[in-house]
This record gives sequence, C-alpha cells and structure tokens, in this order.
Amino acid sequence: MDTVKSLVTVLTLALIMAGSSAPAAGQLPHPNVWEVYLSANGKDIAVRGAFAPGSVVLINGEAQRTRQLSTDSTVLVVKKGVKKIRHLPAPEFAIQEPDGAVSSVFVPSRMSAVVTLEDNGAALNLKVGDRVLVLLGNTMYWRIYTLSFDSSILELIFAPGTAVVGYIGVFQAVATGTGTLSITGDPPCILGNPPCSNPPTNFKVSFAITE
Repeated sequence: MDTVKSLVTVLTLALIMAGSSAPAAGQLPHPNVWEVYLSANGKDIAVRGAFAPGSVVLINGEAQRTRQLSTDSTVLVVKKGVKKIRHLPAPEFAIQEPDGAVSSVFVPSRMSAVVTLEDNGAALNLKVGDRVLVLLGNTMYWRIYTLSFDSSILELIFAPGTAVVGYIGVFQAVATGTGTLSITGDPPCILGNPPCSNPPTNFKVSFAITE
C-alpha cells in the first residue's frame, strides 16, 4: 500500500513558545479530573487533571499506586490500572490530595489512548475508530511544523494549539495499516544568552491499526 505522508504546518516555534504562559495544573481549581486515558503500554491508566504534588488516584474510592508523569504536571499514572478496572462495569475515578481533599467523581464515557514523551520509540496497537492523544509536555519547545504522520491511516481531529503546552493533537485511526508519527523538540536552553548547544529531541512512535 502506497503511503501518503502528511507534513502538518500549523504553528511556528515562536507561537509554541508563547504558549508557555498557559496556566500550570497547580494554578487551576483542584483537585479535579479532566479525562482518563489508557497508557501507550496498554497496562497503565493515565488520569489527567489539576492536583497538588503527592496526589493519588482513587478508583471506586480505593487509593491506587500512583506516580506523576515526569514530563507533564497534569498527568497521574496508575500502574497496571487496566487490570484493576477490567471487571468494573462503570469505574469511577477521583483524585485525592495529600491534605485529604477529594475531587468529584469522574466516569469516562470512553477511554482513548495517550502518548507521552516517556513513550518515545513505542509501538501502539490500535483498532479503526480508536483515538489517541499526543501529549508531550512542556520540557521541550515542540516544533509543530515538523509534525509528520501517515494521513492514510491517521486523521488529526483536534488541531494543536497553545492553550495547553505540549498538546500536539488528538488523532483517530481511520484505516488499517502501519505508520509512524514524529515531531522534533528543542531544549528550553536554546533561548539562553548564549543559547546552549544541546541537541534537539526527535520523538517518534509507530502504529499498527487493525479492524
């Protein structure tokens, strides 16, 4: 099958840098669950929201083994969370902060996948119709104009913007096949005086999409 590569030019690097003024999770009303995702490894659950450092995820009121994503302050990861909800008809998620404050319960209507900077080099298995959020965090200045993906199997359904730093986009699997998604990011020290000589980060994940 011929592969049609799509190079999406949406924003300049300067615009991405301007987005770094977006509020951090700790500046928003918290604790609060925004959305729940399946991690790229197919085993963990990622809970996105606003919370204080040291918070934990609750599933049906029970505290889970939780860590904060190293590259994004809005994401908490529940190790092997998929196994813990497998037999629950409607799992309820909440975030509990160290002082005991608990968010409202969140019941996801669907759970899309999420890809983060920690997943660089990963291979994902998707089905036609599945969605995946590419959320790479604010540890790099991402050159949106370098975003490249196979438009014959992936469709960008929510375009990048600067409202959330490192929010590359939401993609939907639209056809069977294999392909990749890649983007390049620069270290923040390139804005120094003098700028650093640290190399850019080349992020890339691959997809295998079936019916």
